Amino acid sequence: MEELNCMEIEYETDEDKYLQYSVEPDRKALGKALGKKRAEVEKELAKLTNDQVKNFMKTGKINVLGSDLTEDMLKINKDFNKKVLEDHSWGQKASSKSNVMLNIEFNDEMLGMGRAREVTNRIQRLRKNTGISIEDQIEIYYEFDGKANENSLLG
Repeated sequence: MEELNCMEIEYETDEDKYLQYSVEPDRKALGKALGKKRAEVEKELAKLTNDQVKNFMKTGKINVLGSDLTEDMLKINKDFNKKVLEDHSWGQKASSKSNVMLNIEFNDEMLGMGRAREVTNRIQRLRKNTGISIEDQIEIYYEFDGKANENSLLG
């Protein structure tokens, strides 16, 4: 958590709450294998559920409208579902290996922590720029008027 600069990490194993799987056909491969039936099969592919796509990922094949499709005919896509994508309090990224959601809303505690880090950073830069050693005793004065907002950690 410290390395990621976050306050809490939660792990979720039920990805169906957040993710939607879909398949993207390789039109050339499907056209070659199915001919005129390709368009009809593509419409059915858009209706596949997460469970059906996951089963295809395990077995490497799926039957759609009586046609056996294999891995070389379909590409798997995974993205967050509409509910998550429309919730602007979350930043998210999905890949074939992992999925991450970050709560990007600020609260008073986070803003305070950000201010403290910014003040520390500015003091350290000032100390380095003026040649003050870490062992030197210095006095620091800081005043905060309480009018900070999300866009300015130092108000």
